[in-house]
Amino acid sequence: MTLPGWADGQTVHDTDLLLRDAAINNLALITTGANSGIKTAAPSAKALINASQSIANNTDTLVTMNTVAWDTDGMFNATNPFEFTVNTPGKYLVSIQTSWPPNATGMRAGKVYLNVNSNAALISSSGVNATVGGFDTIQTSTAVWNAVAGDTVRFGVFQTSGGALNIQTAFGGTWMMVHRLTI
Repeated sequence: MTLPGWADGQTVHDTDLLLRDAAINNLALITTGANSGIKTAAPSAKALINASQSIANNTDTLVTMNTVAWDTDGMFNATNPFEFTVNTPGKYLVSIQTSWPPNATGMRAGKVYLNVNSNAALISSSGVNATVGGFDTIQTSTAVWNAVAGDTVRFGVFQTSGGALNIQTAFGGTWMMVHRLTI
């Protein structure tokens, strides 16, 4: 495959640029396709909710993510839409964000579980009191761990407003991201 090039002073037209873009896109497909064996980026994935999800009062609940922002290593599985599975061992960063609507009662928690959804398996959690004055509650939590192939991280939430409360897409939304830090 030859990428078009130009000499100094040569007039370049739109069609020339389109040919170069097409060649670059084809090269990217060849070198990063499923069968290429070449990884061009660290394993990383982010998934989010694209609609509100109701969370029962005083109940640990796994967040059902239904939109993949990116996934460079096949870590997200729609069959278990609340977790990522590590395929490439290494040191990983996991981050979550939860967006709760205004409600001044109780507390909110975001949790990251390693391999099972049990409080004994928490590697990160964030608990905050509900905000007052009609403001949304936005919370984040982050952890770093040494992952082995097959590790799963799961995204859970908990709230005590006295009734069901939605997590939402507003103010940056509700999401989980994992990213390998070591090569």
